[in-house]
Amino acid sequence: MGLKLRLEWFSKQTKFYKEGKKVKPIVEIFDIATEELIQTVEIPGVYLDPLAALMGWTKPEDFCFVYDLLPQQIKTIEEWTHTTLDGDNRIIQIVCLE
Repeated sequence: MGLKLRLEWFSKQTKFYKEGKKVKPIVEIFDIATEELIQTVEIPGVYLDPLAALMGWTKPEDFCFVYDLLPQQIKTIEEWTHTTLDGDNRIIQIVCLE
């Protein structure tokens, strides 16, 4: 499946989640030593389709898991949210909540 077709298919899938389940993608930042939650950042809903592409999600179920973020993913999400996420001694993950 080509990228354009995949994105169209994914757009239809994420539309289901946006309308039916009100998925809210949240970045959670934890202290690496204590594992305490130190910050949460919500990704605006307008970025659901680009987020799916960024994360490589290909099935609606992919929204249901917790993922560690890679440096390039963090950088992109920082641009979308106008928030600095990266830093020393942090675990940075994404989860989608209803």
